[in-house]
Amino acid sequence: MAIGEKYAPLGNWLKEHGGDSVKLTFDELNQIIPIPNHAYKNRPSWANLSNPASFCSSWISAGYVVDSISLEEQWVVFRKGEVQGQTHHSKPPYRVVDQKKLAEAIQAGYECYDSMKDDPHHRYLSWEYCHEAFRLNRRPQIDATIDYLCLHLAWYLASWGMLRNSFLMQKDYKIHADVVRLIYQPEWDDLWDLSPEKLSQEYYADRIMKLSESITEAYVASGAGIPTDTLLTKIFHYFKYFLDHFRIQSTCWFIKQHNIWIHT
Repeated sequence: MAIGEKYAPLGNWLKEHGGDSVKLTFDELNQIIPIPNHAYKNRPSWANLSNPASFCSSWISAGYVVDSISLEEQWVVFRKGEVQGQTHHSKPPYRVVDQKKLAEAIQAGYECYDSMKDDPHHRYLSWEYCHEAFRLNRRPQIDATIDYLCLHLAWYLASWGMLRNSFLMQKDYKIHADVVRLIYQPEWDDLWDLSPEKLSQEYYADRIMKLSESITEAYVASGAGIPTDTLLTKIFHYFKYFLDHFRIQSTCWFIKQHNIWIHT
């Protein structure tokens, strides 16, 4: 799991001083690591995630979980233990796949696309409209453009069933603003329009895992909630737009069949 450098000292401190359980005030914790601003007001920031973002990975990697937390009194109790279903990995929980299986996935995408292309209002077309909107506005600088892209993202996710059993059901479309700004940062430019060859390379799998953590942190910081793996894969579809007429259905099938990148 990736641990941000600024949070890593907490894991080291817990291993040395934590014992079976330890209670720290926020002031005491701030002397070890800088508590992110969103953690002062959002309980999900302290969640013990099975696929943790950099903040919570600082205690999970040391073999601890948050046992109790008070945002009002500003204290947290860490206890020795593992997240249910958590397995520690020396490398991110993905596996690289061979070119033959990837080619089969692409063929599945072609077949799925052919089955729906005759319907001019098919719900899956929401992704195409959304991707095109993002492609044409690669460097949004004004609030109106961010707002426009949030609308596209929100409707695409709704069309693909992402409101069910999700925090998105209780939020308006502007909840995506921080994520839109995030994915347009130059840091992620290498993940746009990846070829099938690149998708099977370990480097890009590492990059996808890092982006997953960043998106999770962005949603939590905005007061939304913790995105599911399924929601994250839908957002990643912007970056995995292959060549020619290949459509994203093959990527969905590929992830489900072969358990790569996000699912473990």
